[in-house]
Amino acid sequence: VLKENSIEGKLPRHLDTRKNWVNTKGGNIVNKPLLALAYTRERFLFQRPYGNTNYASEVHLTSGWETIKFLPTAIKLSVLEPLPTRSIVGGRARRLLFTAVQLEMFLVYVSLLFLLFSGRKSWSPSVFVCIALALPFLISLGVAVPNVGTINRYRFPFLILIKIAGLAALWNASRLRWPGRLLKWVDPPQNNRAKKKVLFLVPDDITFLIQRLVMAQGAQKAGYDVHVASEDTGVTEKVRELGFTFHRLDLNRGGLNPIADFAAFIRLVFLLARVRPDILHNVSIKPVIYGSTAGTIVGLKRIVCLVNGLGYAFQAKGLKGKFVIRVAKALYHNALALPGIRVIFQNPDDQDYFVTEQLVDANKTILIRGSGVNTKKFPPTPQPQNPKPVVLFVGRLLKSKGVDDLINAAKILKEEKIDFILRIVGEPDERNPEALPKDYIEELHKYDVIEWMGRQTDMPKFYREADLIVLPQQNREGLPLTLLEASSSARAIIATDVPGCREVVRHNVNGLLVPPKNPIELAKALKILIQDAELRKKFGEKGAEIVEKEFSAEIVQKQLSAVYESLLNDSVGLRDNHLHA
Repeated sequence: VLKENSIEGKLPRHLDTRKNWVNTKGGNIVNKPLLALAYTRERFLFQRPYGNTNYASEVHLTSGWETIKFLPTAIKLSVLEPLPTRSIVGGRARRLLFTAVQLEMFLVYVSLLFLLFSGRKSWSPSVFVCIALALPFLISLGVAVPNVGTINRYRFPFLILIKIAGLAALWNASRLRWPGRLLKWVDPPQNNRAKKKVLFLVPDDITFLIQRLVMAQGAQKAGYDVHVASEDTGVTEKVRELGFTFHRLDLNRGGLNPIADFAAFIRLVFLLARVRPDILHNVSIKPVIYGSTAGTIVGLKRIVCLVNGLGYAFQAKGLKGKFVIRVAKALYHNALALPGIRVIFQNPDDQDYFVTEQLVDANKTILIRGSGVNTKKFPPTPQPQNPKPVVLFVGRLLKSKGVDDLINAAKILKEEKIDFILRIVGEPDERNPEALPKDYIEELHKYDVIEWMGRQTDMPKFYREADLIVLPQQNREGLPLTLLEASSSARAIIATDVPGCREVVRHNVNGLLVPPKNPIELAKALKILIQDAELRKKFGEKGAEIVEKEFSAEIVQKQLSAVYESLLNDSVGLRDNHLHA
């Protein structure tokens, strides 16, 4: 390479040496020429080698200009057409990567030293559990990392996640062996505090206000000092006005950016160390996984995790989908296996799934159906006298919410000359891969297929003005708040027969259940209720009774308080796995 490219004399002194270029083993056989070329070429993309670099028949280094084949005894250069690539190893990016690797190894060595030579505490079972959790990380250091090279250590999301989980487990194992005095900065005395703290870790402030407010207000009424950590989307003043302490924390709920996620995780660790909540309440997949791990690192003893459905990660198809599901299961299993955790499920299907798949111990699980409905805010109201029946959909405009199925069902009814209005309240979630294009929704609105209202805040008004509410969910839900609010408002509901929805809709009692992903059956159900006002009224009245007896805010708040008290009193476990008011 030096001779053919005439780069002799152009390299920094520490790279312009030949003695280490021969018989170099491991990833260095790739890294040495790579670093040399990084100073003479502008753009490189270093592809993952297949197999160990000592024995592989060839390893590829590609850039926009050349492919270099590293053979056991020779290096061969071939010219390719220019390709659009981005620099991974040049300049600042290269220095950051190697700094990250050095920091990683420093943390490993420090944790191992504390683990082996801190002599005051015994080797409890918890220590061995943490070491077992760290094994994938240690194995990746010894086996996987040499095969992908130093440059590639931070390119693969699954390696990033293994590192985070492994470092957390290793750190906690050593922490369990530290002398008590060294933990004072991490675990200050809690006895002098007037109020116990609860911190809700949620994806964003809007989600908190819409879906978790009842739970937080219940904790507030029970005398807790309630904190909220989430992304700031512009409504944090409302959160503060309600008496909650807000902490800004962006967990990038719509994607997996390893660098951004790692930075958010570090901020979360420092936030928890500073706030020191008596109870950490995680909601949704990233808060559950990151929050549980970060909470364990800083020594939190009481963590509540709310699994509100499985999300689109568990619905992925194909080979990539299977890989995503495997990773999600592994992350859930590691996070929920940590000590001091209670896991709340909103429907029995999700609870059974997690227990059957061995993602969580059955004794840690609790069933609380829904997040609670403020029946005073959504009281039963008389049926509206609309010239045309109004069918209302409320939610994010996602494929998984069945919006496409609903639109196709509406087109079927329009062809049958059935007169009604399909009103949609909600917006596309641009960070969700299943979001419908905004242009598509605007076009449907333009041609009167739907009446699109966008995001709204006065939801009681929209329920009052609607004749019936529909949610054609394609995949399993936690427990749809929309259906609960609609039933509380005495409105008939139509939903698909999937976990979560079937908990609220009792077929031919307070609404109708239809098969998922079936616009024809959905159109039939819509037709029945559009044409039968008496049936709508009957379903609505029964739905209001069901919500009052089973899903009201008071019931959920009482159940959640029991969970908190159980943790604070260091109960062994909630053996019946189902809390009743």
